[in-house]
Amino acid sequence: GVDHSGLLLGTAENGQGNRTEIHHSVRALTQGRWKLITGGWMDETKKLPMGTPWIGFSAYGNGWGYEAVRNTLSNHNCGSGCLYDVFEDPTEQHDKAKGEPDVLARMIA
Repeated sequence: GVDHSGLLLGTAENGQGNRTEIHHSVRALTQGRWKLITGGWMDETKKLPMGTPWIGFSAYGNGWGYEAVRNTLSNHNCGSGCLYDVFEDPTEQHDKAKGEPDVLARMIA
């Protein structure tokens, strides 16, 4: 484990944390500017206890009309890894996995 007691107790100086990543779930990880997603829908089937490779699409648009229907019916397969630059693309609209194979491989490892 990583000792975060100084951070939790308020005795650590700024920048003294030992973590370099944020685990959002068993299928999502952020390191620096990069977020890796390998799936999303959890508990959809007993055959896939770690969840499915599919994530629901979200355009972060209107909650009515065409955009609402598209968000509800669309999905994206992240089984091989979806990679987002959360600094430049905070709404995670542009999968960079194909253009950043070294980053993808490092995060999957």
